[in-house]
Amino acid sequence: MFIGWNDALIETHLIINHVFIFAPVQAALIFTIDSPGVQRSQVDGTKLVETFDDWSRGNISSDQSADFGTYYIQGTPKILSARLWGGADGIGNYLFVSPRNNSAVTLEFDNPVGYFGFWWSAGDRGNLLQVNTLSNVYDFTTQTIFESIDDLTPYNGNPTNNFLGQNGSEPYGFINIFAESDAFKIESIRFYGSNFETDNHTTISDIQDPTGIVITAVSEPSSWAIFGLSLLPILYISRRRQSLAKGMINKRAT
Repeated sequence: MFIGWNDALIETHLIINHVFIFAPVQAALIFTIDSPGVQRSQVDGTKLVETFDDWSRGNISSDQSADFGTYYIQGTPKILSARLWGGADGIGNYLFVSPRNNSAVTLEFDNPVGYFGFWWSAGDRGNLLQVNTLSNVYDFTTQTIFESIDDLTPYNGNPTNNFLGQNGSEPYGFINIFAESDAFKIESIRFYGSNFETDNHTTISDIQDPTGIVITAVSEPSSWAIFGLSLLPILYISRRRQSLAKGMINKRAT
């Protein structure tokens, strides 16, 4: 009786393997981080950069235009002067999204981009990021982005000369987001959550080869993979009927 049950398991295992050998998975987005201390994009290509240094300090009360798109404002995010929690190179301004008034900033690009990078300073678990591509919407937390780094110690603490080593319990790093095909080009980025400090927002319109250390890869199943999933119930039922006809499966197996 147990021989029939084992055969059913083996056949199911073979079915799954057979289907997914021909189920390629396409990467949608790749997140990388540059070496500790890097505060601006290292990617080649024609870049557009927003440093926030020309923005008025204080609460952002209305939507703001940039060379690559529009920053849509919700609640009371702020532009702050450089301090231990933010401000690339320890000078100028940076964007700060606080938890007050359900604050959020959505950067909508004039045209979908193949690359977006930003300096993420004083990262904590309250920082939330949403990436809207031409194919899907993805939500991330600090943990999901940094989960593959075993030791964040080299990134902890402000790396700028003016605030060197301060706030040593939180990571500072330049994050790169690469779309892996035109279908996953980025339409918008939303910064929300609590105490989210960013600077040096950088875009490149074309698809770029990833650089830096890969920390997160988001995969999207291709049509072959979806097709394979749809075949599983059909193939399993077909095999099970054949086995039942031969009297090889225990009727009490579940």
